[in-house]
Amino acid sequence: MKVPEGWKTVTLKETAARVTNSFIDGDWIEAEHITSEGIRFIQTGNIGMGTFIDKPDTRKFITSKSFKELKCKSVYPGDLLICRLADPIGRTCLVPDLESVYVTSVDVVIFRVNSVNYNKLFLLYCLNRGETLKKIAELAGGSTRQRVSRTNLERIEIYIPKEEIEQSKIAEILSIIDDAIDKTESLIQKYQRIKQGLMQDLLTKGIDEHGNIRDEKTHKFKDSPLGRIPEEWEVFPLGKLCRVQGGYAFKSQDFKQDGIRIIKISNLQNEKVDSLDDDVFVSGDRVNIYKSYLICNNDMLIALSGATTGKIGRIKKDLLPVLLNQRVGRFKVFTDKADQNFIYYLVTQHYFFSQIINNAPSSAQPNVSPGFIESIPIKCPKLDEQQRIVFILDSLDVKIEKEQTYKQKLLSSKLGLMEDLLTGAIRVNHLIGKN
Repeated sequence: MKVPEGWKTVTLKETAARVTNSFIDGDWIEAEHITSEGIRFIQTGNIGMGTFIDKPDTRKFITSKSFKELKCKSVYPGDLLICRLADPIGRTCLVPDLESVYVTSVDVVIFRVNSVNYNKLFLLYCLNRGETLKKIAELAGGSTRQRVSRTNLERIEIYIPKEEIEQSKIAEILSIIDDAIDKTESLIQKYQRIKQGLMQDLLTKGIDEHGNIRDEKTHKFKDSPLGRIPEEWEVFPLGKLCRVQGGYAFKSQDFKQDGIRIIKISNLQNEKVDSLDDDVFVSGDRVNIYKSYLICNNDMLIALSGATTGKIGRIKKDLLPVLLNQRVGRFKVFTDKADQNFIYYLVTQHYFFSQIINNAPSSAQPNVSPGFIESIPIKCPKLDEQQRIVFILDSLDVKIEKEQTYKQKLLSSKLGLMEDLLTGAIRVNHLIGKN
């Protein structure tokens, strides 16, 4: 690529601060040094594509004593951290201002930028650009696990405006779209929290004909095998309302290089099916043989074995046609006393999942039968109340899906902007008072 006018080519090492410890690896910190409190230990899993991934239930620490004994290097808020392993190798995040000091893994490079000549956020975006990550991946090595050495990282070349003001303006533009993505993600999480709270209330207490969530102070409840339930509700096995159809046991000779895709247990994640494998097909000219296993739009599916046992997914029409494979089950409502979407919300409850995981027969891994799924007891109101519950939860799902779609559009726009701005294809000179 031709370097744009007013830009230059530099190595990462050249952009580091002109002090010691400005481009160094983290520390060897073994399991025995990990504690539940103390100095925060940043792991490779905390490093996302431009974002710091902070999950409270996975936070790790080391003691001050270990910090001194291991002669650990301090990591400070505002440092850049480059992950030297795991896909994608080279992904980089900015250390947030959460603690006063951190430590990090030896598989992470601590990168302190020369802030006089280079904009830290510009370099962050450069490192997470697809072309840069590709260059880093090509330099990775290792027989069991691919890593890139710090020495090779230092030599990575990037294109950069000579003037810091132009770097800053580009970073500012990209930060605006990042802020929009963050706000959208926060809104999605807010709706999801509201939905979880409502599901807990609606699927245990229900909602009366006036739109009020039932309460024992104002409504009649009764004892049941599953605890207290509204007087109008019943407890019975799921199989009273629907059957679970198992998939077809395809043989290796059935698979072709193109045709109709099949769904596998690994495709079921997070209550929906986002994508399917593009390397497992069944010949389309045999569709009549398998027609009873053809999946329909919005079908509810469940993984019956493996690491995803109990995971539920609904499939959308843009992935069709698809065939139901063995160890994947399909819920088929057979009575007019049940709303299909109500069944979906029932089976995506934590209660339902825990019944599967805690009671499923297991050898090396969980393994359940359609009959076992059908035997799980459920709390169930009459059809009209099911539909009131579905209306509320569907309304929230529509909002969540709308925001998720918007987030995907923002992410796509960001990728396009990064490619244009970080290569100089689109200049920002007019925004900084330059011709």
